[in-house]
Amino acid sequence: MGIAKLFEIISELRPYALNGEIEFCESRAKDELLALPRTPFHIAAELEITNDFHESAQRFDEFFTDGMNRLTIKALYTEMNGFDINTDRWFCSLFAYDSDGVSEDWDWLCDWEPEHTVDLTIKGLEPLQSVFANEYQERAYEDANYISSLLVVTKFQRFILSSSSFMRAVNVPIYVSAHDFDDFIARIDMADKPNK
Repeated sequence: MGIAKLFEIISELRPYALNGEIEFCESRAKDELLALPRTPFHIAAELEITNDFHESAQRFDEFFTDGMNRLTIKALYTEMNGFDINTDRWFCSLFAYDSDGVSEDWDWLCDWEPEHTVDLTIKGLEPLQSVFANEYQERAYEDANYISSLLVVTKFQRFILSSSSFMRAVNVPIYVSAHDFDDFIARIDMADKPNK
């Protein structure tokens, strides 16, 4: 398989993620992982992010409301840290933008409001964090490593999608990805949420 196959899968799933079809992306990544011979990385298929949706939604709402005191926010972006090499703590950072950039060119994500960022620890995936810490360099597990990384990103995207249902203040699009997965970004259109 190798890294080329990972990029092929990401390319296939990119339009689905951008259209908010995150469950499909997660299912596809999980199927790819389960089709490989069993490795320690396969635990990714069994784990879920356990952060409370309400608490996470409240954190996003507070971030958004506080940010609106400084600028007119047109988009939010949240990104998991480089989890494959930073195994001691997995977290996401939140960023605010005064414009909603063009999805064909993600360079606008580099221009966040620097005075306004927060982060949130990701819970529930600790057994997988241990696998990444201990098995990351094992060549025999390379394919499972790559696909489990994609699965982590899709689980994170689905977690933010689920949390968004409980957000009351956020009324702008939320873009969701992970460090080094900046070409695989999910878009959550908050205008489509029933609470808006």
